Amino acid sequence: YKVETIPTPLLLNMQDNLGSFKFMINASGNLIQLVIAHQINTPIITPEYYPMLKEFYQKMIEKQNEKIVLTKLNSCRNHQILQWKIVLVFLNI
Repeated sequence: YKVETIPTPLLLNMQDNLGSFKFMINASGNLIQLVIAHQINTPIITPEYYPMLKEFYQKMIEKQNEKIVLTKLNSCRNHQILQWKIVLVFLNI
């Protein structure tokens, strides 16, 4: 398999240091390393922050739903290369 595409890394910080989200990804050779960190720094978030909090979670979910595309390379009898795409999806559960 060969890595065709991976998501770009992302760092999100909420205003007033309410929380953060980090999505770090790296592909090297046959290894894909993914680190996801999500932190909320306050036990209570007041209503004036709700629109910002909603946007924060929407961006976080969008990023986690981005795809990693791998290409499988096989040799044929006539020495052509066949490519098969395998899409891995990380879901928020």
